[in-house]
Amino acid sequence: MADVTISDLNPLSVTSGLLLPVSNGSSTGKITVGNINSLVTKASIGLGNVEDKSSETIRSEITNNNVASALGITGAAPIFGVRAWVNFNGFNDITNTISNTFTNRYIRGSGNVSSVMRNAVGDYTITFATPLEDANYCFSFTATRGNEPPPYGTSQDERFAYGGLKGDNFTQTSSSIRFRTGYPANEVFYDLKYINVLIVR
Repeated sequence: MADVTISDLNPLSVTSGLLLPVSNGSSTGKITVGNINSLVTKASIGLGNVEDKSSETIRSEITNNNVASALGITGAAPIFGVRAWVNFNGFNDITNTISNTFTNRYIRGSGNVSSVMRNAVGDYTITFATPLEDANYCFSFTATRGNEPPPYGTSQDERFAYGGLKGDNFTQTSSSIRFRTGYPANEVFYDLKYINVLIVR
């Protein structure tokens, strides 16, 4: 098989003199590529105006100042992120049906949360999809039954100061948090329909 020489393939190429072995089944030869300037150019894929930067340069340019500017945040205080959040229904199971069983609860929306388990009345465990680096995060939540008919609540319930009760089962680890909800004034635990949790680290 005779050798083949390709003198120019602009704008495709790597280096001059690139040798590509070929065969027709009975004999072997080579293709010599004489001049290929670039396998893929920015212009050829519509990125002609994009500035060349290494990943190290891009990371070094991401600072608190330009992130704050992009988010419309002012002031010198540092920025800390919400590492997980969830809005769930303590009454309903994952099918959004009222259930007294000790099963996962219905999640309306979430970030970095894989499940919310009902351990007992007003007793829930949130499991993170990706664990945090440690258990020293800030845990904050709101909870209410809402102005709805039983079993969710009564016409008076929205006035009650429902909240978190630490209880004996409270645990906070890098991968999950267990807490209880109820009425702190009488220390009675309740399942609540609207529970919103934030994890900040």
